[in-house]
Amino acid sequence: MTRILYRLGNGAAAHPWRTISAWIVVVVVTFGLAGSFGGTPRDDYDIPDARAQVGIEQLRDHVPHGGGSVRSTTRAPSPSRGCPRTATPRSSP
Repeated sequence: MTRILYRLGNGAAAHPWRTISAWIVVVVVTFGLAGSFGGTPRDDYDIPDARAQVGIEQLRDHVPHGGGSVRSTTRAPSPSRGCPRTATPRSSP
């Protein structure tokens, strides 16, 4: 096994562009096969006969659109109001 790995590493170091080209070919072929034979992605997480399925069903009932993206905005306090982390005193208006 050591000899095989040595020869593989030595060949990759001696011919870097062949190695990069081979990896690009592998990635393109993999994506091509996945697109041709992979089917469509599913967003269905049913686990028949699992104890976790009860929790999944409760989440679906209470949070119908759960798992989606959440938009959140955080605003820093203005210097005039004071910042609790730095203990800056508040100014009187």
